[in-house]
This record gives sequence, structure tokens and C-alpha cells, in this order.
Amino acid sequence: MCSVFKLRIVNIETDKKNMKTLKILPFLFVLLLAACTKEPTNPPNDNTKTCAKKGKFENALCGWGVYGSMWIRLDDGTLLHPCKSSVALLEKSKIYEGREVEISYEELAPESIDCASPIVCLAWPGENTTVNITCIKLLGKDKPNEEPKNCEVKGKIERVVCGLGVFENYWIRLDNGTLLKPCQSDIALDINTIYEGMPVELSYYGIKSSMCPESTLDCFAEPPPHETVRVTCLKPLKEEKPECQYKYMGVLYDWHNKLDGCGWIIKLNDGTILEVLDSDMEGRNIDNGTPVLLDYSAARRGSICMAGIPILIKCIKVANTTTTN
Repeated sequence: MCSVFKLRIVNIETDKKNMKTLKILPFLFVLLLAACTKEPTNPPNDNTKTCAKKGKFENALCGWGVYGSMWIRLDDGTLLHPCKSSVALLEKSKIYEGREVEISYEELAPESIDCASPIVCLAWPGENTTVNITCIKLLGKDKPNEEPKNCEVKGKIERVVCGLGVFENYWIRLDNGTLLKPCQSDIALDINTIYEGMPVELSYYGIKSSMCPESTLDCFAEPPPHETVRVTCLKPLKEEKPECQYKYMGVLYDWHNKLDGCGWIIKLNDGTILEVLDSDMEGRNIDNGTPVLLDYSAARRGSICMAGIPILIKCIKVANTTTTN
């Protein structure tokens, strides 16, 4: 608290000494006023106060806010983008995916505050509300429960053409035929270790499709019927990627100029024409008219070139040379 300074001048003489003093007094007053002024700080959280709503911290992938990419999913499904806080920030070391919180907030107009991520990302966290936090309390343990979980069902990794999830375009086909789109996950998994057909054990629960990240890339395929889920347990049953079997032989052709949207095609030795995604040919130094060996799986999308079967390449190499995948 700053003291209140009262300046009282009495019996001021008119000599030069006192005149100099009078000239100095305004400067002294300004200095004292500046010394009393402090930068405002956010008040601490009142742990005895009950905040209005409950939710959990959630990694928003391409989000940014006062807690980095950690946003808050309320129990009613609303995703909060915490861009500002009127109370002191929580210790980030105590925040983790799934940590429960109580929160009160006021909505902000997204354009009224700069809360953009400093990195460029091709995913959208989903529909959300930009907020200023007015009350927040951590619930539960300061560290997540690290006890191993038992996975309940089995399935295989399946690659889809258009469907961004937490494991990019790798989804999971259960043994009963159900296709799962993993939009959220409690399990960290290196995307480079995943491959088409990899057997896995998992546990999950369903979530709203609005809780899934959305790709900002245009796509010409509609993903097959599926359920959107949060993965709570995931165990690969076979760690090593099996060696690819080059079952087919054909010739690679560049059809980019034949039809708008068309790209690479492969004409097999039996005359079958395969339509290849441009993304499957990125980084491969294979020229137009080159004989190739390959293996593939059918892609669940419509034909763009109107000439062949849409496919996803498992592996491809120039005939009689080393592999390029």
C-alpha cells in the first residue's frame, strides 16, 4: 500500500532559496507518485471458491492459448480456447491431458484478441469458444495415473484417403468390421511405426464428431461409415513392419494433363489401370513410362481419371532395382 503524502507549505519566504525549493517540489511529487504506481497483477485463485463448470484439459493439436496447446473440454462437450486469464495461471507442470478442472469464464470475440499459434498447422481443433478465465481450480492428482491399462478389443490399422485423426490418416478396423476414427488419444504413438494392416489391441469410447480435428486440405473422397472415438489403450501386437511383397508389375504413367484432378496411373501387365494418389508418389524418383513392381490396396474413393481403380500404394520400386519406398 502506498502512503498518502500531504504536502503543506507554510511561511514561504520570497528569497531565492525558497523559490528554488518551490520549483523542485513538483518534480518530487511526480517521483513519489511514480514510486507508488505498480504494474497490476492477476489475483491468485481462491481455492475456497467454487467455479461454475467442470471439464478436462485437452490437447488441441494446432491450438494456442495461455496454457499452450492445452485447451479445456467441458462436460457438456463445449471446447474452450483459453486466450486470456483474469486470475493467476496454474503451474504448467501440473497440467496434463485429461486433468479435471473447475472453471468459470467470460466469452471473448475471437477477433478481439490475438491468440493464434506461432506455428503453421493443417488441422483445425474443431468448433470452440474463445474465453477469458475468471476462476479455475485443478481437480484430481498432480500426476496422471500411469498404471497400465488393459485393452479390450482387437483390430487392424487401416489407411483412409480423406480422414485426419490423431494418427493422421490411419484409422482402426475392428475384427467385427466396425471402422474407428481415432480423434483423440491418451496414448502417444510414433506415426512412423504405424503401417497398413498392423494388428492392435485397444480400448476406446465414442465422442462427438465435432471433437475431431478437421483437415484444411480439400479432398475428393468421402470416408466410409465410421465411429469417432477417443483411444484409451492401444498396443501393437506385431512391432516390426513386415517386408512388402511386390505382387504386381506394370508401367507408371503421368496423366496430370489428361484430366483436371487426375495424376499418376499404373497400367498393369494384365491391362488393369490403377489410379494413384499424388501423395503416394511424393519423394519417389520414378519417371513417366517406367516399369514398376508394386503392392497396393483398394482406396475407398471415387475415380478421378475415369479410367481405372483408385488405390493406396503399400510399396513400389522400379523393376529390377532397389526399392524406393
